[in-house]
Amino acid sequence: MQCLALGLGRQAVILRKGGLREGVEGFTVSDRDFWLYPTGFHQSPAQLVPEAVDLAAAVAAEVPPAGQVPLRWHARVVRTWRLTTLDQALRVQPWQILSADTVAARFNYRQPGLWALLLQIEPRAEVAWISESATMRGCHSWVELETPLSAPLGAPVVAAAQLSELAESLDRVISNCPD
Repeated sequence: MQCLALGLGRQAVILRKGGLREGVEGFTVSDRDFWLYPTGFHQSPAQLVPEAVDLAAAVAAEVPPAGQVPLRWHARVVRTWRLTTLDQALRVQPWQILSADTVAARFNYRQPGLWALLLQIEPRAEVAWISESATMRGCHSWVELETPLSAPLGAPVVAAAQLSELAESLDRVISNCPD
């Protein structure tokens, strides 16, 4: 659902904790350019803000064939923030679709903290279907594609000027949080 929200411009920020396979080091941005890889992990309508619940029906209506993954959107990391207080994480709420309870649960899981990533999203001209291997499944943040994917990309979903303004807004709300 978050991939769809990003692709539709209804979300510009993702909050990441890191997958189980990332070990004690936790989440790191291993590549600033990547393809959004839609999964059903950690996504249910109950975890979303009410304004985003409609995305669940849209995602459910387009379940891909077993073992196939549609890659529709390219993402570029514009900016990252380490969120060290729950107040910071909750202040990012307007720019992503997870509910406050879900954000709090993710923030507090294992060790407190989250990463916020501001993304520039560009649609792929044509959906690329890839076969999902066993190493791609599971709870982790990054998946290596067996064959690199390139294609003509469309115009960014959110204009560069708007992303710049958003980065400034996020800087303000995150830095103005009490420690």
